[in-house]
Amino acid sequence: MSEKQEKLTIEEYNLYLKAAAKNLGYNYSLLYENITTEMARLIKLYSVEEIKNKEFGFWK
Repeated sequence: MSEKQEKLTIEEYNLYLKAAAKNLGYNYSLLYENITTEMARLIKLYSVEEIKNKEFGFWK
């Protein structure tokens, strides 16, 4: 079964984007495939509220 994807606002998208970049480390964050894969992973794992309150960082 596939879940219905909810649409993210620009602000929510940017939260996931920043978290993905921090998780990958800034040396790798410019690679499009890496950043989109990490964003997709974070979207599946965390709600918008969790992303707002969770600290992300490389090797945390």
